[in-house]
Amino acid sequence: AVVSTQSTGTSVTSHTTMHMQTKLSLVSLALLLGVFTLALGAKISVPSEADIEAPPSFIISGNSFLKDGSPFRIISGSIHYFRTLPEQWQDRLTKAYQAGLNTVQFYIPWNIHEPTPGNYNFEGIADVVTYIKLAQKVGLLVVLRPGPYICGEFEFGGIPYWILKEDPQVGLRSSDPNFLGPVTSWFQTLLPLLAPLLYSNGGPIVMVQVENEYGSYGSDKQYLTAIRALYSQYLGEGTVIYHSTDGPNYQMLAGSYIGPSVYQTIDFGPGGSASGNFEAQFYFQSSGPSVNSEYYTGWITHWGDASAANVSTEAVVQSLKNILDTNTASVNFYMFQGGTNFAFFNGANSDGPTDYEITITSYDYNAPLTEAGDPTDKYFGIRTLLSNYTTIPSGPAPTPSPKANYGAVQLTQSTTLFNSLTTLCSSTVSNAVPLTFEQLDLAYGFVLYSTKLEESQSGTLIIQDLADRAYVFLNQTLLGVLQRPFNNSLNINADKSSQIDILIENQGRVNYGPYLRDPKGISVGVRVNAQFLYGWSMCTLPLADLSALKFSSRPSQNAPSTFYYGTFTVTGFPLDSFLVMSGFGKGNVWVNNVNLGRYWSIGPQYSLYVPYPILNQGANSVVILELEGVAQPTVSFSTSPVWN
Repeated sequence: AVVSTQSTGTSVTSHTTMHMQTKLSLVSLALLLGVFTLALGAKISVPSEADIEAPPSFIISGNSFLKDGSPFRIISGSIHYFRTLPEQWQDRLTKAYQAGLNTVQFYIPWNIHEPTPGNYNFEGIADVVTYIKLAQKVGLLVVLRPGPYICGEFEFGGIPYWILKEDPQVGLRSSDPNFLGPVTSWFQTLLPLLAPLLYSNGGPIVMVQVENEYGSYGSDKQYLTAIRALYSQYLGEGTVIYHSTDGPNYQMLAGSYIGPSVYQTIDFGPGGSASGNFEAQFYFQSSGPSVNSEYYTGWITHWGDASAANVSTEAVVQSLKNILDTNTASVNFYMFQGGTNFAFFNGANSDGPTDYEITITSYDYNAPLTEAGDPTDKYFGIRTLLSNYTTIPSGPAPTPSPKANYGAVQLTQSTTLFNSLTTLCSSTVSNAVPLTFEQLDLAYGFVLYSTKLEESQSGTLIIQDLADRAYVFLNQTLLGVLQRPFNNSLNINADKSSQIDILIENQGRVNYGPYLRDPKGISVGVRVNAQFLYGWSMCTLPLADLSALKFSSRPSQNAPSTFYYGTFTVTGFPLDSFLVMSGFGKGNVWVNNVNLGRYWSIGPQYSLYVPYPILNQGANSVVILELEGVAQPTVSFSTSPVWN
């Protein structure tokens, strides 16, 4: 008998027996139909047991995966649908298939799909069902990671901001009802969409992950068991392999272990001993296939890093060979193609109050396929090695997509943020003390905090518990910039009735580790010396749609917090490009009202990827929010990205 690892109890189910019973039932039904037909005088052909096709199955037997009864090795790559535009999905998936991969792995970020409580989005870049079907069309199986926490260097690890609005002290990633309740509602919506796409139901999904690297955060078995029960309720038992993944560390694996109903896999990158790492996978399970669920092809890059992450092709290929030569192990490349942290969806990392590292807009990751989906030397090195272990699809190897240089764009019009508040403020709230983004019901973007001094103030202005970057204005003149975690104070000398405005940017909620709870804005208050200031007005600025902005014909030079506008023309079919931000300080860029993401002169990223689907044949627009001032408001396009 073939034993399924998906059982929720102590007993196990024989899939071979079930399949045999199914076959016998079908044969019996055919014989019964034959009796009735013969009674009517007709001749029929009764199918034999061999003629009855078994339903599709993907299970664990001994130390192997079995796909429809035959041993199978997963060779997978992570490609996130929410970091690439839908028009480009097939291109990225096809290139993975052409490299010799047979599976694609990806997260499902809760915050993309439930932006506000009870309001669900499965359209456009959030159309995960279409993405799964497209993977199957290309020829790939799917390993799914539904969360509800995903990490992934994504904003708040994929958790929606409103979890902190409903309960600022909620027990994140736990059985706290104020967390598990919304998770349950989310999964009650998501999982029924996925059930028809399981491999056993004719779809491509062969594995579904329970939470994500949970042992590196918690040990709440009641929480994990509740998620596993939701899977059982909506996806079934014996229908798909449920699994977890953690680093090859006893404490981590112990934290995520809830018994044999969830198969444990591990993560590790190039270097070290593959066989030694795989030994750790079996701390709590005696058998099963060796699986590296996150084999790191590159790494994260943060703003301010000396250079972009770079892991050599030689190191990746050599360690990959060691993995593939160990117990016919399965592997997933994290990432195979990274994509882009569009708009405000980048995450951040923090090891404590004195540490806050912001992930850049590009999620290139130094992966085998670039941010723009182009094959690299690493891609071809992996492809060549895999040819020794699997069949590479026939046909020409993939080539880079064509790029265009649309030249320089003169930003001939502008308007200041202060002149645009009536247009841009989604809400204005007055309160005695400053409120956080979450209390103001703002997911991403900026808040402008304003107060009028009742008395003159002189000394040190301090923002207590600042998250994350503050532009402090006195009577609309910039006094200075404060940045978590480096500084939260500046000198001030202000007369009575002076106005203080503080523009605060949410630079990305923490996505990993014990400091995951990361409310934005001002959590405590603003004071001069020891005296707190009261009577605040707060304007929320999501900047989700800039189409109503009114520009003047004369741009403001070196003015902080200013929007600049320009146009350019695309002749012929639009092509990918890169917008080079030389001379600009910090801000965001919108092309045709699509937020490409953040730029920052501290590097190491100095250009933004412009995917062709957002461009128009003919006239196009660029809007730039420059927070710190620019002398010459001109940007230029390039056919390649600018780094370091």
